[in-house]
Amino acid sequence: MDIKNLAGSARLPEATSTGTGARVGSKDSKHSDAIGNPSSESLTFTQTTQMLNAAKEDASTVPYDSDRVERIKAAIDEGRYEIDDRKVAEGMLAFEESLVTG
Repeated sequence: MDIKNLAGSARLPEATSTGTGARVGSKDSKHSDAIGNPSSESLTFTQTTQMLNAAKEDASTVPYDSDRVERIKAAIDEGRYEIDDRKVAEGMLAFEESLVTG
């Protein structure tokens, strides 16, 4: 997978037909499809989807070092970027521990 193609390609689920949360549309909806037929479908945003969408919106406002991102992208493209397996594993374990204790 090319990292250049990742930007904007990840999509969060927008809605499901089951679950709890805000309802969008209904059988009696005045919405219509592309050719003007009344919609008879109903969608429900799950609580998880609502939380993910809020997190995505919050994350888009976090500042980052664009020069560093470009340097890392270039290193990946050129095969110079090395991943420290031990550091990644330690980070994952620390995250898991924070979920259990915190």
